[in-house]
Amino acid sequence: ILVKAHQKRETVIAHSGRREVAFYDGDHILMFLDPNHDLTTGYFFGVAASNKQYDGTIYNDNSFSARWDGIWDSGAKIYDDYWIIEAKLPLRILKFQNEDVQTWGLNIERYVKRKGEWSQWQVFRPETGTRISEIGELVGLQGLKVKQELNVLPSLLSTFDSHTDYDPSENQLWGLNLRYNIDQEHSLVGTIKPDFAQIESDEDVINYSDYPTTLPEKRPFFLEGNNIYQSHDLLYYTRRMVKPDLGGKFLGSAGNFQYGLFYVKNDGFTRDVQEITAQSNNPMLLDTNIVDKRHKEDFVFGRIKYVDGDLFEIGYLTEVVQSDYELSGQLHAIDASYRPNKQFRFETLYGTTNIEDNKVYKNTANRDPNHDALLTINYKDDWWDGYFAYHDKTKNFEQSLAGYPLANNSSVRELVIGRKFRFKEQDLQQIAFNYDLLISSTYGNNLRLTSHDFFTEFKFQFKQWGQLILQAGVTSVSGKQRHYNVDQADSNDFIDSDNFGSFFGIDEDAVNSRFIVRTDGSKPFSFVASIRNDEFKQSIINRYTFNTNFKVNYDLILSSTFNYAGIEGSQYINRQFLRALGFKIEYTILPNLFVKTYSQYSSQSRTLSNNIVFTYEYIRGSFFYLAYNESGRLWENNLFETGSILSNYQLNQRTISLKWTHSLYL
Repeated sequence: ILVKAHQKRETVIAHSGRREVAFYDGDHILMFLDPNHDLTTGYFFGVAASNKQYDGTIYNDNSFSARWDGIWDSGAKIYDDYWIIEAKLPLRILKFQNEDVQTWGLNIERYVKRKGEWSQWQVFRPETGTRISEIGELVGLQGLKVKQELNVLPSLLSTFDSHTDYDPSENQLWGLNLRYNIDQEHSLVGTIKPDFAQIESDEDVINYSDYPTTLPEKRPFFLEGNNIYQSHDLLYYTRRMVKPDLGGKFLGSAGNFQYGLFYVKNDGFTRDVQEITAQSNNPMLLDTNIVDKRHKEDFVFGRIKYVDGDLFEIGYLTEVVQSDYELSGQLHAIDASYRPNKQFRFETLYGTTNIEDNKVYKNTANRDPNHDALLTINYKDDWWDGYFAYHDKTKNFEQSLAGYPLANNSSVRELVIGRKFRFKEQDLQQIAFNYDLLISSTYGNNLRLTSHDFFTEFKFQFKQWGQLILQAGVTSVSGKQRHYNVDQADSNDFIDSDNFGSFFGIDEDAVNSRFIVRTDGSKPFSFVASIRNDEFKQSIINRYTFNTNFKVNYDLILSSTFNYAGIEGSQYINRQFLRALGFKIEYTILPNLFVKTYSQYSSQSRTLSNNIVFTYEYIRGSFFYLAYNESGRLWENNLFETGSILSNYQLNQRTISLKWTHSLYL
């Protein structure tokens, strides 16, 4: 695919740097493909004026995931009056039909950053965004076949670890990733001893809730074919598998059917709560000695879906987990969606789990009732959008078996109404208003909590400053919230339990207000700043975040993050403030040689980590990595002065990794 874009050289915004990083901060071309022509799934490929690449997959018509990475080639060049890009997409990276003559879905899109202007070959409505079901067609394709070839991706790894318990005999020296294309529609993917030393660590966050933080999947093996397993209630969460020893996937499609089978043997660990020695009365501070027990876990996932374009879809998902120390059992779920027209979409899900007894969980089998039931109605047109959800989850439904650990024993009703106003040829491009009504309780309709949220957004596009987004919102909450310290309950309190433990209700009337400013990321300096105030009966929490991005030039980017939470009057948290800091440097030494450094500190866990990663892509898809990592804890006394120029720093671990990986097609 070749695209010629008419534009004066001096007006083209082109940033070099790592693949996919800050892609939307410059002029670029996006290409959308629907090789199966099922009007529901597809791929997108982007090439910037600087030849930076961007790609991903599309599912459910207009849901996008940029976590898939294909191996393909591109080129770009800027002339005085125009610039061009060319993309070469190997058939081996695409799933397409097994027909002699084929029709594919196709659309080409151009973005002019300085104007904030989108242009499409097959124009879509900006109110609804790109939909695979509405793109154009590429007809008359003949003789498209994929050879039966094996992609072998071996890795060699050398690691030095300063940890006191480090055993060189257990050090991983090699890894292997395999992909075999059986035909156009079927593939086998495997991994043995995968290593993720080059993957950037998760960003430190401040979490003062009772529930864990969602972490995005970044590991290549788990991203392969991930979309087929997605369901409406996060029943599939691969971050549950922390350290896989080996894994295999079978992915395929035939006609209107899509299916997959996925197996992972995980080297798991669990915290032995009976061996934790508390060092603080503050539950928000992780001042504990944690003893981890290593154990093996087996995960099996099966998925089949019937897809009739963008009209109807129904699927079945099963998960089988065998573990000695974590949840062990089976999950079965059926989900479906129906779109009678372009405005409405109905989605439903029904799931059940069967938890087996093991060394930790006893008397868990065959508990009733046990289900997760969900119904949603979505509406979206040129100006209005809406959402209604009816969601019940019993206390015996164990979503954290292999899904994201959301609280069970819940009943939720939610209504969302949104309205947009758009303006042409003005600095103010859009105003959006949103109202969200949420009513939640236990499954037995106890401890009811009601919240009203009002949100507004103003989007500007200035010739000199670029894009500016202002957001503001207010939330009011009334009713009873769950409090998990049942020792503070009295004899008159209603006590219940969920998958996070026993709880009772405390009266809570809370007000939340927030304000966010986002500036144009394509400019030399940009920032995102937010202020949030939560006023509860028991405490007041003020949160401030300030994230900056400074482009010294096209090759050097400096960024920082600052999060601060000040807590007043809380009887549960004795520390008055929590903070998290981060600093990152990204430098493009050569078009295929990058270095990234990032440091993070969180006062909630008192952890400080420093990381440096060199990445050299000597052939597309083949890399050398050199990674350095150190992590430790900062204390408030003078016990430690080793491992860093910082005083009171206890070095826990220092790791140096050298990794080589090469892509071969056999």
